[in-house]
Amino acid sequence: MTSSDSQTDTEVSDNCDVIPWCRSINHRAPGRPKILRTGEKGLRRKEYGQVSIITDCFETSLRVQEAFAGPNKTDWKNVMKVEHDALINENAWILVPRPKHKNVLGSKWVPKTKFKGDGTVEELKGN
Repeated sequence: MTSSDSQTDTEVSDNCDVIPWCRSINHRAPGRPKILRTGEKGLRRKEYGQVSIITDCFETSLRVQEAFAGPNKTDWKNVMKVEHDALINENAWILVPRPKHKNVLGSKWVPKTKFKGDGTVEELKGN
């Protein structure tokens, strides 16, 4: 090794911009969980639930009684009517006689207020 080689080694090692290659850096696709050695074959599935945690921060759920007792009760009634009319137009229900010894599936209307990033109301939703 010559004296010029030792100078270049020192210059490179003192440089903060140089990141040494490391074996432990994990190069995985977005949404893929950390590599776990479970013994199972194949890749683990992506975790899509992470996004729903973020979107839940910008939506608030109310009870139906709270929505109809609040200041936006006419808006909530309009939202409910639009949702109901859409289900009727799509023929979402078929009325049939109830079979004996069978459970009936119920339904639930959940009023939600969706907010913009700045905190103002974007829309009223009913699911």
